[in-house]
Amino acid sequence: MQKCLSLCMIVKNEEKVLARCLDSVNGIVDEIIIIDTGSTDASKDIARKYTNHVYDFTWTGSFSEARNFAQQYASGQWILALDADEYVDGDNLKETIKQLRENEVSNSPIESYSVKIINFTGSYGENIVQHYHSRIYKNNGHIKYYRDIHEQLGKTNGDKLESAISPLNIYHSGYLNSTIKAKDKNKRNTEILHVEISKSGESGYDYYNLGNEYKAVGKLEEALDAYTKAFQKKGNIAYSWVPNNIIQIINCLTQLNRFSEGLAVIADAGQLYPRSPEFICLKSNIYVLQHRYEDAKNELLYLLNNKDKYQQYLISIDSLEFIPHRLLGYIYESQEDYEAAFLQYSQALAFNQTNLEMIARMIRILLKFHNSKEITSFVKKHGWDKQSFILQTIIFVLLNNNQADFAKTFINDLSLLEDVENLRLKAELVDGHVEYVYDQLKSKSMHELETVISKKQLDLQDLILVGLQMNDTNLLEKIYQHLDNQEEKMYVNLLRGNSKNVAVKDPAYLLNLMEKAIQYKQFALFESLIPLKDYYDESINLTIGHMLYRYQFKEIAVSFYQEMGSLEKFDDQAFLNVIQEFIRENENKDALEYAIFAIDNGRDDFRLYKYAIELAIQNNQIDLKKDLVNTALIKYNDSSWLTIV
Repeated sequence: MQKCLSLCMIVKNEEKVLARCLDSVNGIVDEIIIIDTGSTDASKDIARKYTNHVYDFTWTGSFSEARNFAQQYASGQWILALDADEYVDGDNLKETIKQLRENEVSNSPIESYSVKIINFTGSYGENIVQHYHSRIYKNNGHIKYYRDIHEQLGKTNGDKLESAISPLNIYHSGYLNSTIKAKDKNKRNTEILHVEISKSGESGYDYYNLGNEYKAVGKLEEALDAYTKAFQKKGNIAYSWVPNNIIQIINCLTQLNRFSEGLAVIADAGQLYPRSPEFICLKSNIYVLQHRYEDAKNELLYLLNNKDKYQQYLISIDSLEFIPHRLLGYIYESQEDYEAAFLQYSQALAFNQTNLEMIARMIRILLKFHNSKEITSFVKKHGWDKQSFILQTIIFVLLNNNQADFAKTFINDLSLLEDVENLRLKAELVDGHVEYVYDQLKSKSMHELETVISKKQLDLQDLILVGLQMNDTNLLEKIYQHLDNQEEKMYVNLLRGNSKNVAVKDPAYLLNLMEKAIQYKQFALFESLIPLKDYYDESINLTIGHMLYRYQFKEIAVSFYQEMGSLEKFDDQAFLNVIQEFIRENENKDALEYAIFAIDNGRDDFRLYKYAIELAIQNNQIDLKKDLVNTALIKYNDSSWLTIV
C-alpha cells in the first residue's frame, strides 16, 4: 500500500521540545522527514531516534525554501507540516488520516487542508488563542511554499488551490512567555518581514505579521500602525487573518488607553462578525477599564444568557465562557460583592482549571471570611496542593496578605522544590524575622545573592530592606556595585544617605520599597523613607496616598493628599478616595461638592459622574442630576446606565 502521510519538519536547536512532537506522531504517520538548519544542540540525535531521514540544509533566510527542500524527500501521498514546538493527539491524527484515505478513494478535488492551531500563551499556558492554517497538502509536485516567513501554500502554475478544513488540531507552546524570551526570534522575524514587504509590494498579510512581532515586544504604536496598514491592504475580508488583525487593533488601542477609538472599531467589527462573542468581551473589557461596571455587566450577562447566538469564535472559545465570568468577577469584587465575585471566578476556573489569576483572587476572597483550616481544606479539595506551580501562587498570595505562618504550612509541602529555602526566607521576612533572614544572607557573595534573586522568591528590594533594617552598609554596597541602571544606583545612593548630586526621576523604586515596608509591617522603616519623597516630583504624594488608602490607612492617606496644596492638583483617584471617605462618614453634601468640583475641573472618570449623579438623586436635586447626565453622555454616549438612571 502506498504511503499516505509524510511528516515534514524543519528544526534548529529544538532539543527541549522535539521529542514531545515526535512522540505524538510516532507510529501513526507513515514516515518522518527532518530538515536541520544548523542545530548546535542535541536536536539531530533526538531526531535520529525516530527516523533515518534526517538531512542538513544551509539556512538561506527563507522558511519556504527549507520546507520545499523537505518535500523532495517525502514519499507519502500527503504531507503534514509541523514545527518542533507543536504536537498532536494521536487519535485525532488517526481520524485525519482516515479522512485523507477517503479523499483519495472518492477522487475529491481537495488539495490542501487547514487545521486548527491551538496556541497556549501566557506564563504557563493559562490562555488559549486559536487560528487556522494550511498544514496538510498533496505531495504531487505541483504545490509549493512561497514567502520567506509565515509561509503559504500555492500551486506552481498559479491556479487556485482547492482547500477544506481538516479535523486535525495542532497544539502549539511556542507563544509561552518563557519560550518567546528564550528564543528571541522577534528581531530576526521583523527583519525578514521588512524584506518580504519590499518584495511583495506591501501586502496586508505581511503587515499583519509585522504587527504581531511589534506587539510581542511591547511596541504598541508600531504594532498599531502595522495592523492599520494590514487592514487597509487586506484585499479580501474573507482572509482568515483579517478578524485577528481587527482584534489586535482593538487590543492595541485598549492598551494605549485610546478607549473611544477602540469602541468605534468594535462597533464596526460587530457589524462584520455579528455572531462573534469576542467583540462583546472586548467592549466589556474597555467598559471595565473605564470603571463603567453596570454597562459592562449588562453586556456580559446578555452574552452569557444568549450563548447560542454567538458561536463564531474568531480567536478563542474563552470569549464565550471564561472571559465573561472573569470580567464579571472583577466587577463584583470592585463593588465588594465578594460572594458574587467568588462565584464568577469559580465559573471561570471551570473553563480554565489552572488559571493562576483566578485561583489567587479566590484565595484572597477566602482570606476575608475563612480561617486557615477551612482554606486548607478548600485547597486540598481542588488538588492544588499537589501542583507546585499553583501552590507557589497560593503561598505568595498568603505572604502578600501577611499570612506568613499559614504560608509556611504549604511551603513544607514544597520540600522537593529546588528553591524552597528562598521561599522560606521570604516567609520569615514577611513574619518580621529580619535578623534571621539577614543571618542567612550576610555572608553570601553578590554572585550568590544574584542567584537568590533569580529564583524570584526574594527580590532586590527585599535585600535592600534587610540591609536598611540591619544597617549593614556592606550589603548595600554590594547591591550598589551590582546595579547597571543609573536611576537604580542613584536610588540606592539615596537610601544610603549619599544624596549629593542625586537627581532621581522615577519614584517606582522608592514606592515599591515603601509598599514592602507596609506589607511586612516594618512601619518604622516606612516612616524613615518618607523624607526621601522630597527628592521627587510632588505628585509622589498622590501615589503614596493611594497606596496607604489601599492598605486601609485612610486618614494618613488623606494627609498626603493635603500636601498637594490645592484640589486642582488632585488626580482622579485622590478625588474618588476622598469622596468615598465622605460617604462612609455620611457627609454626602461634601462628597457631592468634591465630585462636582472634580468634574468642573476636567476630571472625567466615569465613577466621578456616577457618584455625583447618585448623590444628586439622594439629595433630590433633579435638575443637577439631569445636567450631570447630559454632561456625562458627551463622553460616554453609549452608556446604557446613563440613559436609564
